[in-house]
Amino acid sequence: MGGSGNQKSWVIVSIFYGAIASALFLLCFAKTKERVAIQSDKSEKIGFITSFKLILKNNYWLLLVGIWVSMVLGMSMSMGVGTYYAKYILGSENYAGYLGALSIVPVLIIMPLTAPLNRKFGKRNVAMVGSFISLAGQALMLLSPASATWLMVCAVIKGIGSATMTGTMFAMIADTIEYGQWKTGIRVEGMLYSSTTFGAKVGAGIGSAVALAIIGAAGYDGLAAVQTTEALEAIRTLYLVVPIPFMILIPIIYGFYKLDKIYPQVMEDLKKREAGK
Repeated sequence: MGGSGNQKSWVIVSIFYGAIASALFLLCFAKTKERVAIQSDKSEKIGFITSFKLILKNNYWLLLVGIWVSMVLGMSMSMGVGTYYAKYILGSENYAGYLGALSIVPVLIIMPLTAPLNRKFGKRNVAMVGSFISLAGQALMLLSPASATWLMVCAVIKGIGSATMTGTMFAMIADTIEYGQWKTGIRVEGMLYSSTTFGAKVGAGIGSAVALAIIGAAGYDGLAAVQTTEALEAIRTLYLVVPIPFMILIPIIYGFYKLDKIYPQVMEDLKKREAGK
């Protein structure tokens, strides 16, 4: 269809992925059942300011936001220069597609397995192990950064770790909804979910913009046949090194997440409250 340098190819692939995603979202919607019964006397609307103040009291939700923003910032800054790294360091921009695909395949395979792993080991523990695996995959890239084959192996390793973090994130956010209701007496699930995804999107946008601004300041010129040494070094640093501090921060934050241990008690207390009304 023209290769990765052809605009038509990108449009066709985007439409293909969009169609699959739409079908899966509709399937998810059709098969989702509401399991939380909300009494009519509790259906009064809560203002934005009040809801915002309530989510700021949810310490475990704040930790998850910190984890997600760290994930997105590190990933977006690296992926923002991924095509440039493939073109100027590996020798062909086509490698960017291969590296991206190889990091996604493990997610698709392993994510369905996270549910039984969560039940056996706990969501936090499964996610934390995944964060260390992803960090290892990123660090191993430094051993042979100019080898496309080696980077593909590292992409698979990072994908394995990412699968457990991605597969547990929304389940953990759901747990913080119950925790917030238990702690404050008010349930604000809409605000919690929307604020989380909004923060991740903002982080992704900022990360990509910062990455492009850095290589631009370093002298990158898309029309130049050969890039400057400073521009190439900026691309290498953003792709290989910059994500590491963010990835180190993630397991540290997970270490403060203790909700899995008290969650059974939280649910038991909520049931007692409902039964007593």
